[in-house]
Amino acid sequence: MKKNLILFLMVLLVLAVATGCGGGKDSFADLTPSANIMPKDINRGMIRDNESTSGTSDKWYPNGEEGDVFIFFVQAMSESGISYHIMNGDIDKTVWCKVTNENHLVNEKDDDEVKIDIVFYDPFTAYDYVSETWYSRGDYDATVALLKGKTFVKEGDSESSFTFNEDGTYKELWKGIERSGEWKIENATQVTIGRSEYDLAYDEKGNLIGLDSYWGGEVTEKYIISE
Repeated sequence: MKKNLILFLMVLLVLAVATGCGGGKDSFADLTPSANIMPKDINRGMIRDNESTSGTSDKWYPNGEEGDVFIFFVQAMSESGISYHIMNGDIDKTVWCKVTNENHLVNEKDDDEVKIDIVFYDPFTAYDYVSETWYSRGDYDATVALLKGKTFVKEGDSESSFTFNEDGTYKELWKGIERSGEWKIENATQVTIGRSEYDLAYDEKGNLIGLDSYWGGEVTEKYIISE
């Protein structure tokens, strides 16, 4: 009886650990690699830190685990207009890319040291068939959830604001005039509102506090989240 009880408790423990560690998109266990997005349509991101080792492009981490190893994509004079970079500390290995008819991002040259065969599952998730590795630049669903149902008021102008609706539409008030359109998340650092992109602004604790509009490298408009 005692042995059966111990065995039963061990099974419960294993199930609890599996439930805690698995499931959800962070584990990638429920995903099947698929070329859902054309590589040319991937928004590479806009990191404002001039000291970033990825320039202004978002960093994609293997299995979503932040560290010294990551990949990023930049505009290039390659067949696809994209170059792939894998960073390991200070070591940057670059691949000039082309796109297959099946929307796979692959090497433009056959003699490259680094081989890739990448598909984009969604705007935040990619899979490399060569290394059999999932890459992520953040949590897409969580980023979208940060904005849904929220209103941001322009700093110094209480008559101007953005409200992000649950259905992917937004309502803009500009000096009392109402406008509307669609909003979407296309990279890890910005929200696209109509045809404009606004940087997501966070405080030191990582809480979203506002939206910043840039022009010429300078902030021209700030919108503060409304409590």
